[in-house]
Amino acid sequence: MTSTHSVSWWRVTRNILSLGLRELSNKGTYLLLGILIARVMGREAFGAYTLSLLLSRGFFTIGDLGFGTWLVREVSQAPRSAGRFFGTIGLYRLLSGVAILGLIGGFLVFSRYDPSLKHFILLCAVAFFFIHLMSFIFSFFRAFERMESEFYVSVVKNILFIGGGLWAIFQRSLDLLFWVFIAASFAALLFSLWIYGRRIGWNGIRWEPMPLKGVFSIWLIQSAVMVYLYLGAILLSFFRGLDEVGLYQAAYSFIEMILILSTLLTVALFPVFSRLAKRSFKELLAFYEEAFRGVLFFFVPFGILALLGGRTLLLTFYGDAFRAALPALTLLLAGFVFFLVGGLNGHLLIAAGKERWVLAAVTVCTALNLSLNLLWIPRHGFLGASGAMVLSETVMFSLMVGWIARTFGSVSFLKGRFFWGLVLVWGSLLFGLSRLPFLLWVCIGLGSYLLLSVFFRQKLVKEMRAAKVLWGEFKRSS
Repeated sequence: MTSTHSVSWWRVTRNILSLGLRELSNKGTYLLLGILIARVMGREAFGAYTLSLLLSRGFFTIGDLGFGTWLVREVSQAPRSAGRFFGTIGLYRLLSGVAILGLIGGFLVFSRYDPSLKHFILLCAVAFFFIHLMSFIFSFFRAFERMESEFYVSVVKNILFIGGGLWAIFQRSLDLLFWVFIAASFAALLFSLWIYGRRIGWNGIRWEPMPLKGVFSIWLIQSAVMVYLYLGAILLSFFRGLDEVGLYQAAYSFIEMILILSTLLTVALFPVFSRLAKRSFKELLAFYEEAFRGVLFFFVPFGILALLGGRTLLLTFYGDAFRAALPALTLLLAGFVFFLVGGLNGHLLIAAGKERWVLAAVTVCTALNLSLNLLWIPRHGFLGASGAMVLSETVMFSLMVGWIARTFGSVSFLKGRFFWGLVLVWGSLLFGLSRLPFLLWVCIGLGSYLLLSVFFRQKLVKEMRAAKVLWGEFKRSS
């Protein structure tokens, strides 16, 4: 198959696999420890653990100031200037991390949380300070497409965290657990610096002023996205208590595992988007459409498996005390297709220099999410938070695709029946068959996917040809 772009799909696939293993390691660690906390220490301890992670991650993601995404774009377009970027942005990163710790402290002073919960959040924030510095180094690994290095660092951190965390949980001490988290994160930061020196090198590192075009818009986008994603859990903690936070997070943890697919695809493809955007919008659009079709065809089975097994796995992992979270899980799974491709669409526009358009879409949907949560959470609790998230994500997808069509003139997958037929089948499976037994779910779900593939057999032929090209690239690289 002749491509209208100059990208090696094997290199992209290798990076996706590395990022997938890293995300699986990270999410699996948090999920494993969360499950053990829920079973050994109860729902309130689980709510305190998840809320501490959410707040710390949220503050530090906002405190990234947009430099993570901006660095990947700029360094991938000018790799010889990596030392200059490392020296200048590295200083900003360190100062911003200290400022975020101060901001979290101020937030806790004025919050109405219990003193023990404030203590846990502060300890978790110190661990995320080291992760904040580590993610700065990860931006260079991504720009140079050496994403296996991220996996190595994450494995070191997670082995240390799990080893010490198991001991802390069976001691029934969240305080000890977060101290272990701090030690594991610091050790991983030192390891990431060592890998950077070996893989990229310390040459040319210096501080000097540089133009920061687009970084402010990217920071606003990331800040709005973090508020958007964590708004439901935070408002639940104020209006309904830690018990409902725990129920909501139990359902949302499965969505986070699905979002691993979206995250790793976005991170792996964004350096490619950035290079192609500098070279040719025609090549960029061709690669994006090829990637979009591949994502829908090859990754939708993961969504079907989540839909089939999510209810059973939630009860297996968290226990019967979390049965009330099942309706929230069904609601959240309704937005699977939109969650999967949301990051891909936004980063395509950022690579094309349309940060302001992405910011407009994210701002509108964050405001919508806030309004719906304030309206629904007091009345419906965590179910209201789940419905608000799905509806907001649907609007986000529609706005993003509209901006992409406006930027590039047209988008081929919107002209055919494949995507909208897929959404229709997914909705039918989710809402029409949700009460059927598990084994019957398996037969109907996989059978529907096969029928959909046959119905859109012309798309299937294209994707199978793409798979053959990928296999050829793999053999040549071996």
